[in-house]
Amino acid sequence: NPTRFIVDLRGRWQIAEGIRSQRMFVRSNLARLRLGRHPDFLRLVMEMRSQSVTPPAVVPTDEGLRISIN
Repeated sequence: NPTRFIVDLRGRWQIAEGIRSQRMFVRSNLARLRLGRHPDFLRLVMEMRSQSVTPPAVVPTDEGLRISIN
């Protein structure tokens, strides 16, 4: 099983038309990103390519949050 990091964003979210709920990455430590809309939150699931990875850094900004993956 891949290492997964999950971020739940509270509130009611809409996924814009044309945005896929799943995206694969080739040249990254991130293998796949999935979006899941729930009644009271949006879930981001980041599946990492390697089992031994540093957790993403979540940093508050003036605009919201920045999630960085090394």
